[in-house]
Amino acid sequence: MTKPVVYIVLYSLYQHVYKLSLSIQQGLEEKGVEVKVFQVAETLSDEILAKMQAPAKPDLPIMTVDKLSEPDGIIFGLPTRFGLFPAQIKTLLDASGALWAKGALAGKFAGTFFSTASQHGGQETTALTAVTYFAHHGMMYVPFGYANAALQNNDEVIGGSAYGSGTISDGDGSRQPSQTELDIAKHQGQNFGVIVSTFVKGRSAMDGTTPTVSSKIADNNGTATDAGAAGATGATAATGASGTTAAVGAGAVGAGAAAVAKNTSGASNDPSDVNNGPATPAHATSNNGNALGNAAPTNAVAGAPSTPAGNAAQHGITNDTGANNPSSTEPTSVSARLKNPNADIAANDNIDAKASDATNNPTASKVGAAAGATAAGSANAVPNKLKDNKPKKKKWFCC
Repeated sequence: MTKPVVYIVLYSLYQHVYKLSLSIQQGLEEKGVEVKVFQVAETLSDEILAKMQAPAKPDLPIMTVDKLSEPDGIIFGLPTRFGLFPAQIKTLLDASGALWAKGALAGKFAGTFFSTASQHGGQETTALTAVTYFAHHGMMYVPFGYANAALQNNDEVIGGSAYGSGTISDGDGSRQPSQTELDIAKHQGQNFGVIVSTFVKGRSAMDGTTPTVSSKIADNNGTATDAGAAGATGATAATGASGTTAAVGAGAVGAGAAAVAKNTSGASNDPSDVNNGPATPAHATSNNGNALGNAAPTNAVAGAPSTPAGNAAQHGITNDTGANNPSSTEPTSVSARLKNPNADIAANDNIDAKASDATNNPTASKVGAAAGATAAGSANAVPNKLKDNKPKKKKWFCC
């Protein structure tokens, strides 16, 4: 079997994303995946990088567009830029039009991990802005979900979200990935590795025997024909309760129609159909009956009330014809409403009055726990452990 291959493609200005990638790589390799880590080409000049106090780049090969189609899956490392992924990654993906035209990335798996300056700086949107590329290429996006329990731990600052693992660097880039964040990243690598490996194993098992669309259609037609031929043996005829017979043509049976004896005496052969009238045939039915001479299907429900439900019942509308006015063909309720139009006006006034009460007394519906929930929450609230608010020297970007 071919070993599954996953590429990690990242951009990391201050190496926060790079450090996460090493844990993701470890998780992937533990699941038997071959991993290669790449960085995208830098678009900033050395002069600008020096002013941004950016450290030296990690010793990683540069990813090019032609390599994107090589692996079975790609996990993208995305530092945030105002809640979006950075221009360096976008430059690579924007150049992938030729791959899109050939469908070269269709069916490959994609994942994301990220770094932001604050907890609310784009731990979700940074990933979301990349998903549109995956969708257009036909890639299968694999979110992390809440597979790791630490993502729901509020006792410490923890990066990551349902879209992938992550870290929080602070505005000056001083905070490094915590051990918890590195563990989450490793867990994401393991999960991604299992999914890709399962797919590759299945694909390998089917190599050489994968059915095409044409062969599937041919197989289905052959199965239907065989079943039809078996049903047509001896020119089978179905006999109804009335004693009449209807011969079933070979063409109808070949198409998959079943000749089923129909009981038209009114009693159902199927206990589950007691309240639904005669059983509805699956094929060859019309409003006037089917090819076997059976009665047309009905949706009538035994014992259904004669008074319509909903607003009709509320306003006294019935479907009875005018018993007191034989010359009229309209429901008596219509005549009654024409004779007494004030009845609807009174009903509407009653509805308006109830709506007014709800507006003027919004707390009337609050009872018990609902009314006291706010007070209880305030009493039990635990103050956040905040760091000091001493201003920090900001860099142009955090991660």
